[in-house]
Amino acid sequence: MVPPHTPFTALVPRDPAGPWIAERPFKIDPSGEGVAEARRWALSLTSPTCAARDELTLVLSELLGNVATHAGGGEVTLTLAHTPEGLTGNLVHHQPPTNETPEIPTQIGTEIAHLLGLDDQADDTLISALAEGGRGLFTVAALTAGSLHTHQDAHSTTTHWTLDSCHCQPGTEAAS
Repeated sequence: MVPPHTPFTALVPRDPAGPWIAERPFKIDPSGEGVAEARRWALSLTSPTCAARDELTLVLSELLGNVATHAGGGEVTLTLAHTPEGLTGNLVHHQPPTNETPEIPTQIGTEIAHLLGLDDQADDTLISALAEGGRGLFTVAALTAGSLHTHQDAHSTTTHWTLDSCHCQPGTEAAS
């Protein structure tokens, strides 16, 4: 069990608007306990003016919520890196994968495209599928502009993403 007071490990000296990398373990309970703590920690690393803060909050809420809801919780390690190219995250869930494969069902992606006006041919009956699942991962995929990647092995699941909405420049305040 990870003690709640575990400090983060700064792998590179941290200036909120400059380049940095930090890592910290968290315990995520199946009820979702630990998710808010991980979000608070992540936001404490970023400049209050960083354009990616809202997206970071949503991405972490969805990914950590999935660990709690679909994978039974457990130990995770969250690594964040801030560079001029964006804010990159890596979430490792230190448990064998469940039988659920993290992916966006095609029907849900099609329906969301329809709701966004991107496809006039989508079947309106697919709206009910949105209530059952897939919205969260679709949201993460949209916010990370195609940079969301998941890798599973026998002992863990790793999810990697980049938020390119962060336009902070090293040594300066974040762009508005």
